[in-house]
Amino acid sequence: MSPDFVATGGALKTTIPGGKYAVLKFKGTVEQVGDAWAALLRAWLPSSDLQLDARPCPEYYPKGAAFDCETGEFECEICIPVVPL
Repeated sequence: MSPDFVATGGALKTTIPGGKYAVLKFKGTVEQVGDAWAALLRAWLPSSDLQLDARPCPEYYPKGAAFDCETGEFECEICIPVVPL
């Protein structure tokens, strides 16, 4: 992103701290995204030998990520900051 980028429409601009993040590629609807977050945090994380860190947990929408207006299905990457146990 360009340093002179200006966020609009209530969006915020911030710098996310570096470090290790676990990433889950998601494709589904708003009603399904909560289950994806739960699977990452409640199922995968406890068996990973990692723990959640205090950094932000963003959803990343890459340029060109799909969105279907008819079904409401979209793509994003769910990112959780992790550190060793």
